[in-house]
Amino acid sequence: MSHSNPHTLLVEQEDRRVPITLLILAFPIIASMVSRTVMNYIDFIMVSQLGTEAQAAIMPAGMVLFCILAAAMGMFSAVSTFVSQSLGRNQLDECSAYAWQGVYLSILGGILLLPCWWLMPVLFGWAGHDANVQAMENDYAQIGVLGLAPTMATFALSNFYNGIHRPTVAFVSAVIGNLFNIVANYALIFGHFGFEAMGVKGAAIATQLACVVQVLVMIGWMLTPYYVKQYQTLKTWKLDFKRIGR
Repeated sequence: MSHSNPHTLLVEQEDRRVPITLLILAFPIIASMVSRTVMNYIDFIMVSQLGTEAQAAIMPAGMVLFCILAAAMGMFSAVSTFVSQSLGRNQLDECSAYAWQGVYLSILGGILLLPCWWLMPVLFGWAGHDANVQAMENDYAQIGVLGLAPTMATFALSNFYNGIHRPTVAFVSAVIGNLFNIVANYALIFGHFGFEAMGVKGAAIATQLACVVQVLVMIGWMLTPYYVKQYQTLKTWKLDFKRIGR
């Protein structure tokens, strides 16, 4: 009869624990990163109740917006890099400085991408969809273009919290944003709580407002006493083109 080495068994147990531990640590980061995707999926589910035309419109419109936001998501991951480096050097004020510059860069990006508003009807016209479907695609995508700045700001701020090893903050803000989106969708798509029923357009407005809520939660967290003292968040808010350039 062979006997297992106790040391080998211990190593095997530790090896099994490592992936689980990594998943637990990574879950808040993953959840915050896919927050906007979850919002789009919720929009799709709720708008589907309006009929097949609305369902056919919201999917391609959401995909077009995602293509723009995917590039922004990659760019704003740099915030985490600079914040992590600053944290490693114990330059805590630099951490918050890069967070603020990320917010300003998201505003600039939102302004530069505004011409996409006029491109959306052209794009969906090329697709050759039914006129009613095109109208709803344009509504969802054009309102989405107006919300690109706050959405990109959520990427920047989430990466700040990830960089200082506080991903739970971004996760909580994502949960709040998504819950807000569900309630706002219910009100604006179907016309509840005294609001007019706006259909697909209501879904688009609700999602952009949800992103604004998410940004406000994360900025509000930055302005709590701990972050003001530890990271000097009230002193590093000034626009800095050098940091933005980096």
